[in-house]
Amino acid sequence: MRFILVYLAALASCSGQIRGLATTMDGSRVYFDSTFRLRGSQENLTSKIFMIDQKGAHLIDDEGGPQIVNGATTYYDLYGPNVPGDGSFVMYTANEACPVVADVCYYGEWSSPMTPPGVPNPLAGAQGGVMISRNGRYAVLFHTAQPVRGMPIAVVDLTTGTQSSNRYSLEVHAVANDGTTLAQVAGPHGDGLALVDFQGNYTIIGPDSVDYTSMSDDATVIAYSVNTKGLIVSDNKGNTRALTVAGSNASGPELSSDGSTVLYQSPAGGVVQLFLAQTDGLSTRQLTDAPEGVFEGSFSGDGKVAYAITGSNALLRIDTQTGEAVQLIGPSPSLNTSFTGGHAPGSAIVVDGTNLALPGIVTVADQAAPVMYASRKQIIFQIPWEAPVESRPVIGVGAEVQIRNTALVLPGADPYFDAAFWFPVYAFDPVAVALGPAESRFGFPIALHQDGGIVTPDSPAEPGEIVTLYATGFGPVSPDVPDGTPAAVDPPSVMTLPVQLLFMVTSAGSTPQRAAMTYAGLAPGYVGLYQINLQIPDGLDGIVPLVACAEDPCEARSYLGVLAISATVTQR
Repeated sequence: MRFILVYLAALASCSGQIRGLATTMDGSRVYFDSTFRLRGSQENLTSKIFMIDQKGAHLIDDEGGPQIVNGATTYYDLYGPNVPGDGSFVMYTANEACPVVADVCYYGEWSSPMTPPGVPNPLAGAQGGVMISRNGRYAVLFHTAQPVRGMPIAVVDLTTGTQSSNRYSLEVHAVANDGTTLAQVAGPHGDGLALVDFQGNYTIIGPDSVDYTSMSDDATVIAYSVNTKGLIVSDNKGNTRALTVAGSNASGPELSSDGSTVLYQSPAGGVVQLFLAQTDGLSTRQLTDAPEGVFEGSFSGDGKVAYAITGSNALLRIDTQTGEAVQLIGPSPSLNTSFTGGHAPGSAIVVDGTNLALPGIVTVADQAAPVMYASRKQIIFQIPWEAPVESRPVIGVGAEVQIRNTALVLPGADPYFDAAFWFPVYAFDPVAVALGPAESRFGFPIALHQDGGIVTPDSPAEPGEIVTLYATGFGPVSPDVPDGTPAAVDPPSVMTLPVQLLFMVTSAGSTPQRAAMTYAGLAPGYVGLYQINLQIPDGLDGIVPLVACAEDPCEARSYLGVLAISATVTQR
């Protein structure tokens, strides 16, 4: 089973499911964004803002609810929480669906800084990201897109509504309690890392290219990392000292409120860990020793508490004075950006990621899903045959996008969360199994000759020949097969939907040619895998696209792949 399905696996980058850490002055609360759900809830599966304190985990906001609409005011993916030192409110960035023309921008997003309900939002409707000073007085609106020279960055006094435009700032890093920002600037007085006051005047204090930065609340101590120079501490006049050696790859500095200590990340033992240093250079110590390393940290204003997200997607709370670490969220699965396989009941699905073999059950739409293979980096499961299906979203201007509440839940994220991922299930969602690596511009081969050889441009199918495709997502069969049970040879389980396969002939004036199928059903001996034997019609030549549909006339077509076909018959 896995041998055939392994070619389904898509290459994609993995990302953590708990991100955007922020904490208060005393470190008693930690905020973050995640697509996970509080355990047992039916929260939407877009990114939400959560907070953990001594009482447990809390949903702070899921603006827009579970239904996503392509409207000018409906925001749904929430991320990057920012809180003042007292935790009295939260500001964050929110995405909305991009207006749609056909399928243009269907997956695009716009962003806008948002505040929780009831909190005045002077930045409403403005595009970009947001950060806030520790005293809660000043908010900074910055553009999340690539900065453009001359594009203003707005600093807003939340107590008066006064807004300052830092016209020379290209990228903002931090905001102090008096409204001073730490920013990359380009202007008449030079380019570089600068302190910019509320009136827009700036003082260069560092180079024009830095990796990560932080600033004390009074803007007198600045920390930044430069890959070739290590971690640098500067005063507000640009006088610097190196805290780490050049080339140490120290990054992600976070200063305490008074600037006396700095939390940062640096390699140790082959993985990245958190370190704590005095900015006067008198002491440095390693704060974490996570076997999988750490990929994000956050530091309380008083310097007494640090939070860390580990490489296993666990969340730790660390007492920086004693070094004691408490696990708030256990190891959690992290998935690649897409699933591989057709999202239809009964089909096998391949998922790549990390921490995928944690103990527990897998569910789809609250139904247990049989697991055929599980390792730390890959899991193959079957969508239950009785999983409820939903309608596909309509793509078009002003169309509703899709309700994101059908969930794949994997083990992990204990004790507060369900490791839930958006996983829509449709009645018909055909996907052909790729049987080998891509054949350059022709895509993946998807068919086999009867002798087991793969149909490729060097070994094309011929008129009258019967070739075999393997696929997922073709929907119900008869007779039924229990979940997790391999399909029988006799009687075979055949497709019950009115499935058609069409060769899409590309020459002018030609019409699609329907493929004659000698068998279309579950592949005997496999779980969740379909087999289609089809006969190559006469009159085709070259690289011919193949599509599938489950209606007559065949209008909603799903692309399966291409077949290399020769117009002449040879002796194989």
